Amino acid sequence: MLLRIFAIIIPIILAFIVGYLSIESGEYGWTIFTVIPFIIGYLPPYIAGRKNGISKIDSFGLSFLTLAIALICLLIFAIEGLICILMALPIFAVLVALGSYLGYLTNKGKWLNSTNSTIGMIVLCFFSMSFDIFYESNHLIPVKTNI
Repeated sequence: MLLRIFAIIIPIILAFIVGYLSIESGEYGWTIFTVIPFIIGYLPPYIAGRKNGISKIDSFGLSFLTLAIALICLLIFAIEGLICILMALPIFAVLVALGSYLGYLTNKGKWLNSTNSTIGMIVLCFFSMSFDIFYESNHLIPVKTNI
């Protein structure tokens, strides 16, 4: 039980650190919408299943519980609004499910071990970096909304 709590807390802390750094740098699109949901899906079953193994259902349940806690924290601390979370939820759900399945396979399979998964995470993080600097527009139009 303690390992499962640890498996929920670590990805949430990591997601908030990576999210904060991405937002502060101003280039956060790919990181917020792809890498963080994947990490939230991947790490809980990976951490919880390393010692005793984990079933596929428990893997998905743990990952989606972690996503729910992270989204509730976003609402409680007023980092993001409910409408924005609801709009991004389909993207998050697909990537959390993919990450959860790969986290399950990492613990179960032989072809996807911890070395391969670490290399894959590094490659994923590299490709999620925003390369908008190369294609920066000279004229940006600000978008503002009011309710």
